[in-house]
Amino acid sequence: MDKEILYRFFNGTASHSEEEQVRRWIESSEANRKTLLEERKLFDMALLHTPVANGGQIARLTARVIPILKETAKIAAVVAIAVTISYLLMHNRNESKTTEPLAMQTISVPAGQRINLTLPDNSSVWLNAGTTVRYNTGFGTTNRQLDLSGEASLEVTKNEHLPFIVQTGDIRVEVTGTHFNVRAYDNDQDVKVALMEGSVSISAANRTVRLSPGEMALYNRTSHKLDVLSDAVADASEWINNRIVFRGETFEQIVRTLERHFDVKVIFRDDRIKNSRFTGEFVNNERVEEIFRIMSAGKKFRYRINGNEIEIY
Repeated sequence: MDKEILYRFFNGTASHSEEEQVRRWIESSEANRKTLLEERKLFDMALLHTPVANGGQIARLTARVIPILKETAKIAAVVAIAVTISYLLMHNRNESKTTEPLAMQTISVPAGQRINLTLPDNSSVWLNAGTTVRYNTGFGTTNRQLDLSGEASLEVTKNEHLPFIVQTGDIRVEVTGTHFNVRAYDNDQDVKVALMEGSVSISAANRTVRLSPGEMALYNRTSHKLDVLSDAVADASEWINNRIVFRGETFEQIVRTLERHFDVKVIFRDDRIKNSRFTGEFVNNERVEEIFRIMSAGKKFRYRINGNEIEIY
């Protein structure tokens, strides 16, 4: 199906014959129906409008989808970025009335993808693979709060009267305008907040710390300990440039990153390998097979790849 026709169909500008063509195409197979849903999700993300309360003005959320893997570039157009709108209110057909604000929006990035968002307040946010953010549609007018699970790199537009807040579990990060990276995946034990520019305050476990550029806050979810590390941010947002950097992490930690980055499933046949530590840097032209080949060169482990499953033993 011609994507231009699909987009006219989504926009409501398709001709009667084009509408019939799309309907016949959808009804002809289940695969076509799934493709339509995927295209619609991507279309909604790119063109999503958020009504706000100040006289019916419209704020735009724009997004760029960035495939991490070279081999996914050809199918980037049909990658579904899940956009869930919790409370939908319809436009009047004659547009004589404005809609009420949407209650909450959720954006989820699948494994193997990254996206770059421009939020309604003009802040720029990169979301890494496996990340979910939620925000109220008063965002930019009555609040600037993001609920985050995963990893995000943010360049926040300055607004001293409306602080920008990132909430991730028990951690609260508050800024007025700055550049920082938050890594807070649900299955990671540590939450990391790295500051590149400006100033941020982090609150957790009844303690608040303020970071200066070059510092990283490290919060352990098990011990509830909040520490500040100096000169620890050099590699924090290298994932934006499609670089994977390991600095002595355990193999178990590294595997979680590779699973999200390459959309694979890693199975440990020997749990003793999980605590082995590795240091290395990989760039976007290296495939997951090459990364495992290099890491296994020291004979710490062997591996077997079967489709998108990798066995470690």
